[in-house]
This record gives sequence, C-alpha cells and structure tokens, in this order.
Amino acid sequence: MTHELKIWPANFAGVLDGTRTFEIRIHDRAFAAGDILRLKEYELSGKRFTGRETTVRVTCLLESAAIIPGYCVMGIVPATDKPASQGQGPEQLIDCIRQLADGVRKESASRQYERFDRFGEKPISTNV
Repeated sequence: MTHELKIWPANFAGVLDGTRTFEIRIHDRAFAAGDILRLKEYELSGKRFTGRETTVRVTCLLESAAIIPGYCVMGIVPATDKPASQGQGPEQLIDCIRQLADGVRKESASRQYERFDRFGEKPISTNV
C-alpha cells in the first residue's frame, strides 16, 4: 500500500541524507512493513508544499502504547532498497528495535552538531 504524507523540511533533509531512518506518525492508517511512504516536504509556516518529495519503504513497524499512545514508529529505507520481509516474528521485532535505536542515535548526534553550529554550544559526546 502507498501512503502520501506531509513531512517538515528538517525531517525531510534527514531522510534524504540518510540520518533519519524512521518515521513517527499518528497510527490512523493501516501502516505495515513493506508499505511505501511518499513523503512530500511541507512548510508549516507558509502552509504549502515545497514541491520536493521522496519515496521510502517501511521495513518494520512498532505500535505500542508504551512508546507513544496512538502513534507508531516505522523503520524506513529508500524505496529502491530491498523490500522488507512481511514477517513480524520475534527476530524481526528485535531487528526493528535495533534499526530504530540506531536511527535515533544518528539523528540525536546530528542535532547536537546542528545546535553547536547554530548556537556555538559544545555538543554532547556521543558514541556514534
């Protein structure tokens, strides 16, 4: 299934450069591993689409009230990458958690350095 979604410019840039390997969304659709997300960059301030878009494939899906009630976390890769397996057994779940944790670490480190560049603050040391 293909889903068309808005994405803010900062998150869109992370998807394009590979530092953002996950999407957190309100779980109001039938998202599943193997789905295609057509991400369309959207400027909130101007309330308009920029015309830039990219397509990614959902590799895994975590839906749990323990994460954020009513939300799901999806691991994503460029749509040209190998399709995700459709299984959601224990091994796939562990792989998904590892993939998402790695993506969160990379994005966190990226944001620390972005903050350093913008505000001249010293970045927090990370093991990335």
